Amino acid sequence: MGLTPEMAMVLGVLVVGLVLFVTEWLRVDVVALSMVVALVVLGIIEPKTAFSGFGSPPLVFLAGLFVMSGGLVKTGLVERLALLLRAWLRGHPERLAPACIATVAGVSAFVSNTVTVSLFVPVVSTLSKRGKVRPGSVLMPMAFASMLGGTCTVIGTSTNVVVSGQLEEMGLTPYAMFTTALVGLPALLLGMIYLLVIAPRLLRERGEGGGADDYSIRAYLAEVIVTEKSRFVGRSLKGLRLADEGVECLGVVRRPSVELAMPEPDEPFRVGDRLLVKGSSEDIFSLAQRSGLETVAGGRETDAEMDLSLVEAMVAPGSALAGHTLKEALFRQRFGAAAIAIYRHGEVLSEKVGRVRMRVGDVLLVQGSRRATTALAEDDDLLVLDDVSHHRARSGSARRALVVFAGFLIGGMVSGQLAVAALAGGVLMIIAGCLTAEEAQESVDWRLLVLIGGMISMAHAMSETGAAEWVATNLVAAVGDLGPRVVLATFFLMTVALTQAMSNQAAALVVLLVGLEAGKSLGIPPLSMAVTITMAASCAFLTPLEPVNVLVYGPGRYRFLDFARVGAPLTLLVLLVTVLMVPWVFPFG
Repeated sequence: MGLTPEMAMVLGVLVVGLVLFVTEWLRVDVVALSMVVALVVLGIIEPKTAFSGFGSPPLVFLAGLFVMSGGLVKTGLVERLALLLRAWLRGHPERLAPACIATVAGVSAFVSNTVTVSLFVPVVSTLSKRGKVRPGSVLMPMAFASMLGGTCTVIGTSTNVVVSGQLEEMGLTPYAMFTTALVGLPALLLGMIYLLVIAPRLLRERGEGGGADDYSIRAYLAEVIVTEKSRFVGRSLKGLRLADEGVECLGVVRRPSVELAMPEPDEPFRVGDRLLVKGSSEDIFSLAQRSGLETVAGGRETDAEMDLSLVEAMVAPGSALAGHTLKEALFRQRFGAAAIAIYRHGEVLSEKVGRVRMRVGDVLLVQGSRRATTALAEDDDLLVLDDVSHHRARSGSARRALVVFAGFLIGGMVSGQLAVAALAGGVLMIIAGCLTAEEAQESVDWRLLVLIGGMISMAHAMSETGAAEWVATNLVAAVGDLGPRVVLATFFLMTVALTQAMSNQAAALVVLLVGLEAGKSLGIPPLSMAVTITMAASCAFLTPLEPVNVLVYGPGRYRFLDFARVGAPLTLLVLLVTVLMVPWVFPFG
């Protein structure tokens, strides 16, 4: 089978899209839409076919699922579970890792793993401090367990939903609710043993060397002002001995100059000097209180008058704050509080706090009234790294949310119409008062839906032009003689590689079509290939780029390569389980 011009154009569009996904020059949804436009302009597919993906059953299913997950969160059901877990763990720090890993894995089989992990990160951060347990020994294993938990049901991950929908569209048998559990559950159980026994040792070995990135108190960058009553007035760096108080002075801004400069050791400070300092949140705040220094956040009010409190808040995935400075984001006006310091993993910030462009994963030290800092937990752009006990769930609606979600599960399994059941469940969540229509709209990840719709169009193009068949033929020629299990392993590793570079859903759709074509000539059933690919797409363990990994990257004080160090053996473990279990569960013909 030769390569036709149409195949070459489709594969060319796909390669360009992959490059854009990897480099992140454009948003992933913009890339997906650009690929659709290119396919239509080049005359590869008709507009009707190109746009059909955006109204496909998998997207309707995902939209309803997002709304129902939002209802479960808004009514506090998942948070109540976290609080019950916190109460059970009190005084027993040795239970923290196994309890969190098992609970998050179970919840992630039915609720978005990003939502689940975001609710448990504050619990782990708080309890690890109280129990003197390194948060890094728990957070990464917990994040990985959430991905494995999602492999156990068709609704556990959006990838499972998309692959099942694609199978149905091609006239093949889609997933039932627990089709993937026959392989996912063994992988989860063995994976949990690995995460509890081996992963902490790998992380501990990395942390024993000490240094700035060890599991010690994080160093913040903050600005303070020398007031008239400050003990700094007339005294020099040499005389103040700030290092003894755990704080380092990185420079001073002194008017009329606006340049940041390091003062001479014997040069006295003046009223109005702005000091750029680095240290732990406790040390900076303690120094400001004892030395008559004013934080940039504070205005002229005293702590007693303001009833000030400090909280740590992380810039969440998809946050509108990312890419903006605090001033551009109108942070103080929006939240009624101020970020007085920023921690960025792996970097020493050397500029004024107000000039730093925030990134996803940055941890802000926020100062304000207790009412304002408590309200931060209600904002989707920030993840407060503190107890979730202050969250006020909607009274009386938790039970209704649970009934609606249970009805969706039962209705979907009985009727087999998961998209209809999910849409009905989302509407009932709004009618039952579990969340408002505006909150339902906000709970949907529109960027992901656009990405999936665009990649479904790419799948149509690969199928109609024969590009998928051409790639499959060449792959079979290369590895087909080695046996079906080797072919499954090849497609598993191909999916894992693409998953690190692009979204799980996009990677699964691209590889699925090629895999199904390859399976035809080797007697590999469609479900065997599909389950192999969805299992592989959930193995986003090798980099911190996966949204769930981003959530734990900063709070866990990890390095970039820690994910590959712990994730590579886990990926091989899942590969082994998949290659052994899939032929047994779905026998080859």
